[in-house]
Amino acid sequence: LTLSGLWLVDHASTDIPTLGAIPVADLQANVLADAWQAWNLDGDVVQPQGAKALPALISVGGWLAGVPGVLAANVVVGGVGVLAVFSIARRFLSPMAALAPAATLALSVAHLGLSRSAYSEPLTLLLLMAAVHWAWRGLEHGRTGALVAAGIASGATALVRIDGGAYALGVLIGVAIAAAFAGPKARTGFIAFTVAQGAMVGAGYLSLARWSAAYLERLGDEARLLGAVYAVFAALLIIWAATWS
Repeated sequence: LTLSGLWLVDHASTDIPTLGAIPVADLQANVLADAWQAWNLDGDVVQPQGAKALPALISVGGWLAGVPGVLAANVVVGGVGVLAVFSIARRFLSPMAALAPAATLALSVAHLGLSRSAYSEPLTLLLLMAAVHWAWRGLEHGRTGALVAAGIASGATALVRIDGGAYALGVLIGVAIAAAFAGPKARTGFIAFTVAQGAMVGAGYLSLARWSAAYLERLGDEARLLGAVYAVFAALLIIWAATWS
């Protein structure tokens, strides 16, 4: 992910031309032109595995500060993720009490380690916390725009991870339960949320098909099952919301 981010600083795609890599690999035993756990050959280009939202994001750090900017960008994402947890906690805790969950996350070995290097978990955390916050506000104040923003944020997890649809589905079910308690007045907002989220989940898997074709093919059975489960739940929940009276 870090190398993809560095490449994107000066290029428009993570597809990297093989140039002389294949002939060198044929002659040198310790050189690999294709390594399924990290990158794959697709014709005359090398495609690093994984979704591309995180490499694209950290490449912005490279525009601002070169290589150090790329290396520091995920640290910033991790820090903003801690603030997002604090923001959610503040909805039902006092300012001092809300520091406890935020500090627990900030000081955890997992979050520290995953934020130091380019891992997808901190960005996924940030998107999910932002989605919960906006969905909460949207249902509480009847703001369809906030629910659309929540749908976009939670659906964007599919642009970050190949299993992003699972995270989106969890948020979808949670918002559906909250919308049920809000009653028929939440119908329009919930449907808008679901449509926005579904569009982003679809965009995520389309991006994988374009820029990580071999990676998606390797995990194709799991990805198709997850996509089908998500689509069924989304369709059923939209029908359910449409029949509210």
